[in-house]
Parts: sequence; C-alpha cells; structure tokens
Amino acid sequence: MSLGNRLKAVRKHFNLTQTVFASKLNITKVTIINYEKGNRYPDSKLLNLIQKLFKINLHWLLTGEGEMFITDREAESTDDIHIMHIAADIAAGEPAEVTAERLETLTIGHTLIHNVNDYFCFQVNGQSMEPYIEHQDLVIIKKDSNWKDKENTVCAVRVDGEITLKRIIHGDKHKLLVLISDNKGYPPIIVDPKHSDVLLIGSLYLVVRRVE
Repeated sequence: MSLGNRLKAVRKHFNLTQTVFASKLNITKVTIINYEKGNRYPDSKLLNLIQKLFKINLHWLLTGEGEMFITDREAESTDDIHIMHIAADIAAGEPAEVTAERLETLTIGHTLIHNVNDYFCFQVNGQSMEPYIEHQDLVIIKKDSNWKDKENTVCAVRVDGEITLKRIIHGDKHKLLVLISDNKGYPPIIVDPKHSDVLLIGSLYLVVRRVE
C-alpha cells in the first residue's frame, strides 16, 4: 500500500469526503486528490497536522510499518527528537557533483523518523521538481538500492558520480532509465545503464520546507 493509499485509508476511516478532509487540513480538494494518487508528497507541516487532528502514527503513514494510530500519551510527547545532518546539496536539474558537506542540521520528531541512520537529508538545489519540491527545500531520502517497485517514484540517483532528484521511469523494457522532472520545463534525462554507472541512493520519504 502506497502513502497515498494510506492517506486515503485515514480519510475513509473517519468517513470523510475529499472535500471535507481537505477543509480540515486547510488545503484544496485537488491537493488531496494528488496526494492520494501519489502525484504529490505531503510536507512535514501537513503531516504534523494530520497527526494532531487524527492521532495518526506518522511512521505508519510514511512507511506502512506499525499501527495506524498513536496513543494519547504518544501524541502529547515532545521529548523524543532526532538531529539529522544535512549531508549536501542535491541537484534538481542535470545531475551534479556533490558539493562540500553542509554544516547544518535538522531537528525532527521521533514520530516521523525512528532511526536516522536509515536516511539521508539533502538540500534541493534547482527547480526541476517544482511546484511540489522547491529550491532549498530539504528532502529526506530513505536509503534503498533496490530498483524494484520504484516506477514513477521520486528518488535520489547517482549517475556517473553525480547525483540528482528525479522521478523514475523504466523505458524500453527496462533497458533504459528515464529520469523525469515534475517541472515540465525540464526535458527527461535518458540513461543507458550499459554505458553509465548508475546507483539508486534511495526514494523520497519526506519534504521539509524552510520557513523564513
């Protein structure tokens, strides 16, 4: 079950229409539809609101692991947090070399991430994944080198030593890898694994938007 399907399951559990569900979350019905179809990913602010309003276990919502709901005690707990290191910039455009490591960190609640060692955190550099992932957003990537079930999934990919954030499409009977931007102003990047060194770093887990 995908994140979108789990979000839909939450809505159905409370017998809410997409319109009413969107109203409770202060977003539009179109946005809910895109979340449920997997065309967009909720950011951390919205996820925290979902947890607060419906007592949803965010780790379950994001991964499918554990129970759907949290207890009242867990909902009230703010003591357990993680400090994540922002590893580097990740290109949202043509693949680019990893910049020097950043010195910044991200504080994130334990309900969103259980083990920080299972994830990378990058700052987005570029506009190819807009409007859903913006320049200078932070993206948390779940470490995963297995290409299975990644079709139409936003992933961090290393191509010939350079990394990029793109939506994955397998073309020509999986002989070619097509890296798609959500921003239609950017052309697809076609990679032939026979002639390029390609590595899957992981799939998008969470988008964190900076607030000035």
